[in-house]
Amino acid sequence: MKPTIDIVIPSYNAEWLLEKNLPVVIKTSPEVDKIIVVDDGGTDNAPKYMKKWAPQVICIRHEENIGFSKSVNEGVSHSKADFLVFINNDVYPQSGYIQSALKYFQDPKVFAVNFNEENSSWPQVSWHSGKFQFVRGEDKKHPHFSAWPSGGSCILRRSIWDKLGGFNEIYSPAYWEDIDIGWRAWRSGYKIIWAPEPKVVHHHESTFGLKNKQYKSILSVIDNISAKISENIYRPFIEEQKYISQKIQQLYRKVENQLSDVSLWLDIFVFIKKYRFENVKNEIFGFIYENYLKELYEDKQKGQYFTDPAVVNFMLQ
Repeated sequence: MKPTIDIVIPSYNAEWLLEKNLPVVIKTSPEVDKIIVVDDGGTDNAPKYMKKWAPQVICIRHEENIGFSKSVNEGVSHSKADFLVFINNDVYPQSGYIQSALKYFQDPKVFAVNFNEENSSWPQVSWHSGKFQFVRGEDKKHPHFSAWPSGGSCILRRSIWDKLGGFNEIYSPAYWEDIDIGWRAWRSGYKIIWAPEPKVVHHHESTFGLKNKQYKSILSVIDNISAKISENIYRPFIEEQKYISQKIQQLYRKVENQLSDVSLWLDIFVFIKKYRFENVKNEIFGFIYENYLKELYEDKQKGQYFTDPAVVNFMLQ
C-alpha cells in the first residue's frame, strides 16, 4: 500500500515568504496529501493567501504566538499520515526529494531522514571537554547517521514520532527541541539518517531570525538554566521557569529588541554556565550570588555585570 505523506510548515508573519515557498513546495511534492501551515499568531494576510491553494493547503491559525515546537506538534495533530515532512517557510525543496528519502525507511528502525541542504551538511558529533559538540561533516556524497532530525528540513516516520511523544514543549518557543527528540530516538533504539539525495535550498530568511537576532542568545538562558537546575537543585524550578519564560515572551513580542534588553539575561547565562552545578546541595541562586555576583553587584564601579536588581531579588527568594 502506498504510504500517506503530509507536510507541516510553521510560520509567523511570513506571507511574503509563503508566496515564494508554497508554490515550490507544491510543485516538488506531488506525493503529498496535505500541506498543513501553522500560522503562529501572525497579523498579516497569510491565511487569506493560503486559501488560494485550498484544499491541499490547510491553515491552522493561533490567536497568539506560542512558538515553534508547540506549532509543529499542533500541525502534526491535524495529520493522520504515515510520514511527516517538516519544512520551514524559507526552505525550497528540489524535485524528487521525498522519493529519494523514502528508500531509507525500508529499515523499520529509521525514525527520520534529514534532507541535504545546499549550504550546510550533516552534524559530526563528539563528546569532549565535558560537552556535547559537533562540526559540519565534509563528506556529502554518502549517507551518514545524524544525532537529530532537522526541525526545518526532514521527513519522519509518524509511528515512531507518536511513540516518542513529539517535540518536548519545554523548549518552546524554539531551538533544541530537535536535538532533544534525536537523543530520545537514539536511546530508544531508532536511527536518524542524513541523506545526500533529497536536496533542498535553505535561504535562512525566516521572520524568526530576521526580527530576533538577539533573541537567539536569550533562548540559551531557558535551555541551560532550566536543564541544569531541573537536574541538580533540590526544589522544583517551576516558578523560576515561568518567570523567565514570561520575560522572554515579552521581549519576543517587542517590535525591536535592544541589546540592553538582553544584557541581564546574558549575565545570568554566563555566570550559571561558569559554575559546576553538581556541587550545589542548597539554594543555587543564593550560592551563585554569594560566591560570584555579590561583589560585582554591590560595587557599581566594577561595571554593569548584573543589571536588574528585581531579577536578582526574585532569584534569591
